[in-house]
Amino acid sequence: MAGWDVVIIGGAVTGASAAWFLMGAVPGLRVLVVEKDPTYARAAAALSVASVRQQFSNPVNVEISRFGIDVIRNFGDFIGPEGGVPSLGLKENGYLFLTGTEAGRAVMEEIAAMQRGLGAATEVLDRDALARRFPWMTL
Repeated sequence: MAGWDVVIIGGAVTGASAAWFLMGAVPGLRVLVVEKDPTYARAAAALSVASVRQQFSNPVNVEISRFGIDVIRNFGDFIGPEGGVPSLGLKENGYLFLTGTEAGRAVMEEIAAMQRGLGAATEVLDRDALARRFPWMTL
């Protein structure tokens, strides 16, 4: 039987996981993942596992990121109980977004509240809290 039901361009974390979940949801689905680096050594996911962002203004993006972090944290549970599943090396360092206006702060506080409501550990820091947390920064 020739052809594919789904062709995914890019086999990094998004492409590979989309293929994996599609094939699990639809038995017999023919999925082709096209990745220019067959070793995945230079794939985006291999280079950025320490950078899973949850700070989006769109709730759907926050939920997708939260799901992705759960998969990375519990990769062995998703792959199966066979053992030998390597650590993906997740380093949860976080992101820092800054604003210099009160209007920007109000927007960031509103977005942060939505993110926290979806389970993200988002914080809004004032100038003093930033100085305590990051004393090397010039504010």
